[in-house]
Amino acid sequence: MNGWLSRAVANTTLRGEDARNRFARWSRWFPATPTVDASRFQGPSEPHPRHWREFPEPWPSRGAADPTVRTQLRDAMSQLPHTWRRVVQQRDVQGHNPVDVSNDLQLTAAQQRKMLNRARAVLREHLAGFFTRDDTR
Repeated sequence: MNGWLSRAVANTTLRGEDARNRFARWSRWFPATPTVDASRFQGPSEPHPRHWREFPEPWPSRGAADPTVRTQLRDAMSQLPHTWRRVVQQRDVQGHNPVDVSNDLQLTAAQQRKMLNRARAVLREHLAGFFTRDDTR
């Protein structure tokens, strides 16, 4: 019973262009956005397609022990949805393996991986904003 219901919701979500589709509207809360701007990568006609044009500038060498970095990371974590936060805590902070995290949070492996990647992207974006703002002073 559960399998057909999730399949029905997934198929309905795929038809999300219809404004009356109440199942698909939730996906607009977190629109699919690339983590890195595509213009930073080489195009198909260049020597190394999909590789960096130029490597990103490294962030300042401030470690996780720096209280301002910890505060910024804590603020960014508090803005994540609850499940995303738990996935990041269990995978990156506590070092659990993906199978245990999926079982504990009752997620599929694909859901857990997607949440982790999106959460990391949000955290990376938040910290990048902090570091670039801090460097301009």
